Amino acid sequence: MNSIGDNIVMATRRESVKEVNSNGVSDTVYVAVAKDVKDSKLNVIWAIQNSGGKRICILHVHVPSPKIPMMGAKFPASALTKQQVDAYRKIESQDMHKTLDAYLLISQRMGVKAEKLHIEMDCIEKGIIELVSKYNIQNLVMGAASDKYHSRRMTDLRSKKATYVCEHAPSSCLIQFICKGYLIQTRNTRALRDCDLDKYRVEGTSTLMEQMQNSEVGNSSHLRSRSVSHDQDQLSQHHRVRSISSSVGSGRSMASSCASSPETSWSPSPLSVETAPIPSDGNESVLDLKMSCLSSIKEEDLHHKSPPSVLQDGGMDSVYDQLEQAMAEAEKARWEAYRETVRRRKAEKDLIDAIRKTNDNNILYQEEMKLRKELEEELQKAKEEIHNMRSQIDKVNENLQLALDHKSSTENQIGEALTQSLQLFNEFSYSEIEEATCNFNPSLKIGEGGYGSIFKGIIRHTEVAIKILSPDSTQGPSEFQQEVKVLSKLRHPNLITLIGVNQESRTLVYEYLPNGSLEDHLNCKVKTTSPLSWKTRIRIARELCSALIFLHSNKPHSIVHGDLKPSNILLDGNLVSKLSDFGISRVLSRQDDSSSNNKNTTQFWITSFAKGTFAYMDPEFFATGELTTKSDVYSFGILLLMLVTGKSALGIKNEVMYGLNGGEVKSLLDPLAGDWPIVEGEKLVHLGLKCCDMDRKCRPELCSDVWRVLESMRGLC
Repeated sequence: MNSIGDNIVMATRRESVKEVNSNGVSDTVYVAVAKDVKDSKLNVIWAIQNSGGKRICILHVHVPSPKIPMMGAKFPASALTKQQVDAYRKIESQDMHKTLDAYLLISQRMGVKAEKLHIEMDCIEKGIIELVSKYNIQNLVMGAASDKYHSRRMTDLRSKKATYVCEHAPSSCLIQFICKGYLIQTRNTRALRDCDLDKYRVEGTSTLMEQMQNSEVGNSSHLRSRSVSHDQDQLSQHHRVRSISSSVGSGRSMASSCASSPETSWSPSPLSVETAPIPSDGNESVLDLKMSCLSSIKEEDLHHKSPPSVLQDGGMDSVYDQLEQAMAEAEKARWEAYRETVRRRKAEKDLIDAIRKTNDNNILYQEEMKLRKELEEELQKAKEEIHNMRSQIDKVNENLQLALDHKSSTENQIGEALTQSLQLFNEFSYSEIEEATCNFNPSLKIGEGGYGSIFKGIIRHTEVAIKILSPDSTQGPSEFQQEVKVLSKLRHPNLITLIGVNQESRTLVYEYLPNGSLEDHLNCKVKTTSPLSWKTRIRIARELCSALIFLHSNKPHSIVHGDLKPSNILLDGNLVSKLSDFGISRVLSRQDDSSSNNKNTTQFWITSFAKGTFAYMDPEFFATGELTTKSDVYSFGILLLMLVTGKSALGIKNEVMYGLNGGEVKSLLDPLAGDWPIVEGEKLVHLGLKCCDMDRKCRPELCSDVWRVLESMRGLC
């Protein structure tokens, strides 16, 4: 029995030596990294912080791309030439080394000089196994799963690559699986050897129990043979002897003779029991207590002077039963002690792991707090920069507003000066009018309208246009006086200039504009006129907007033209537009809006009979008789749509909206104007539709909204 215990002790020692050798400290920690630095950065940092001064080596498996991008698409490598594939593989190799250098830079910043090891394979996990086997890697750190799968309760591997490496890596390699900077699982050789050791101990213990049982049977036989006389058989024939003695009676006489003989006094030899040593962890007292059961057998049980027949029939059976019970309890105590040892070792290991995880968590917490502090500082700097930028923008806006106010004030002062001082104009005699027109020669007639006829002439060595009131004209003295009143006080580059009048015949003398009207160029009715280019059309729209803004901002009262249409827009020799025919223009009055707390004033003119051309007339003015500056905005919108599309005024708004709903903006642009820029053309179409809105409150302001769009296109013209 001593030899069996010694064998177990020696086997345990050999196993301990194997554990020390297999768990021997390697001088290099290999960190498996991904091709994207952000996916494995925390794993490298964790490995460096927990390397214990060991060398660091960055391990990477490069997987060549099966498809190669080229000309905006991806092609299989087999479909390309060898030169194309080699060129792309070279780029991939350069990118891989740049990535590995980035990992080395992280290590260098943490004070560790790392190395790199890589291999090219089609499968990442098989590549890792290949490197582990080829270079006999003892310590490996790799990811347990993607960072997005991390949680505090995570204990299992979530990555197929990690699972494959864990199952197929050599048993000599200690692998630590990391996720988001946390140690998730450790696969070491000690756990595997513990399983083998448990199996060995169970098998060794079974063999030991068999040997102990065989030994106990031998000792019992020896004991029983010592209790009877030398002429009896061995202890194994005990029951058979008792049976024979009881049947024939010779047994009793033999027992009596043995009892009467002093030589037959029974004295058993000392009994000693040896068991295999168990781990020394303070539980030896349990085994001593169990073994004391054997020594507690009273001496009279072993040295009783009763006859051998009595000892055989009752005493030996009792001793054997007590011995068997004691051995069973001793074996049970030994196994309980062994289990307690294993449990304590496991508890110690769990405690060490918990302490290690706590330390790791503290380190990560400190890193996160440091990173958070840096981010907060950067955020604060960004906020300060945004605040400074906003302050600068506010300052620029303030300066811009001051400049605009100054500009408006200057324009108002100019307008007031023009209004207060009556412009001087010439008073021509009727004879001068007749002489200038060669007595109203029809060959000099260049136009005719509701007011009368227009003749070309020369008066006082100046080429002029003379408009003479027709006897059957619908316009009378009021229109004549209104035009003289307005044009005599106002001067603008895009307003026609009034040179003089003849009060007797109600004749108006203007500057002569040789290129006719805008209507002539849009309709091309006269053979001498040609279509206007899109650049000229945009410029004319801008000039008309400027003239209307000038009229509407007149002080103290705004002036509304009231009859804005292509025939009233004349063009000079350079195709510069000038607004004419102010016969039905109106000077607006002001009325307080008592329903508003801020006492806003609205300028308007009310008539019971709306004058003007229907296709260009504001619908609200036509319905209510209230003429406002927004009435000119509506007419300007119709005119703008005509300039862009070349279509007639009647029904142009609905026709343009229908075309926009079809998504064909280009088809709306007038091809006679040339190759329109689509973006600018579309802007002008939408601007014209806004100006033609049925509700005048929704129409844009000329001085801000409309002017901003047209002014932005000035460079194109």
